[in-house]
Amino acid sequence: MDEDYTEEMRKFYRKYRPLRKEFNLRMKSHFDNYGNNRIELWECRGYREERCACRIVEKSAEACYRKAASMLDIFEWRREGRYEEQKKTG
Repeated sequence: MDEDYTEEMRKFYRKYRPLRKEFNLRMKSHFDNYGNNRIELWECRGYREERCACRIVEKSAEACYRKAASMLDIFEWRREGRYEEQKKTG
């Protein structure tokens, strides 16, 4: 379990760090033993949070990081315009 958690967290941060600088993202997270696991990513302008880019709520921390990493891919594709191109081609 610890290896899965560590690996999912590393995958998430490998995707998050470059996007954080490029799109001025801020992360808020909460994890506990009762299954209330949450990651929120916000687009910011200066110190002000402008828009929630994604909000992930899952029972396990591993699933939360896994889903957040896949949402970062979609976020990046949408910002670069590749998501709509991929939807059109199927």
